[in-house]
Amino acid sequence: MASLVLSKSLIDCITYIYNKSKTSEVDWYVGGSCGLLLQDITLKTDPRDLDIQIETKFSPIFHSLLQPYALDRPHYSETEIFKSLLSHYKICGIEVELVADFSVHSLKSDYKVDMSFLKNYSTTQNLNGFEIKVMPLAHEFVFNVLRNRPDRFLAIAKKMTSNRTLYFPVLYEILKRDQFDELHVQKMSDLLSESLCEREM
Repeated sequence: MASLVLSKSLIDCITYIYNKSKTSEVDWYVGGSCGLLLQDITLKTDPRDLDIQIETKFSPIFHSLLQPYALDRPHYSETEIFKSLLSHYKICGIEVELVADFSVHSLKSDYKVDMSFLKNYSTTQNLNGFEIKVMPLAHEFVFNVLRNRPDRFLAIAKKMTSNRTLYFPVLYEILKRDQFDELHVQKMSDLLSESLCEREM
């Protein structure tokens, strides 16, 4: 299967946001399918939208930067398993979802995405000569296990086990910081061939 690449529209969209925000104090992180593709994770379909994670305190600033392209205002959204502060934009024909204060509840798992913590484990990827920050793979792994997306977590697990020293420390920290159902912990353990039960302590 040929490797997928970001479309020109997505690259133009990310470039616009990069240029618009580079003189601001806002740190932002590409997640979702774009973030995975930037980290060489195999996907079955091309990314069509852009997910950006930020710390909650930056939401008003970032919204003001992207105001001309806003489809709505930052608002709290709650579904059966997700809670977040969301806003949406259309840039270069791409829908952008800006996410802050994000949490996932599934079975007895409660995972709060603490960007003030996760940013310390983010990586940067070169895109057309500039550096884009992306969400840690461990976060994407946990997130996709909790929402039962094998099309994502299988490929992420394969990448993580290729370099345990690089990818596992943040996973251990996530397991300590948040509450996870034993079924989810066992599933993660099986996928990574690593006993994670004691990592919750």
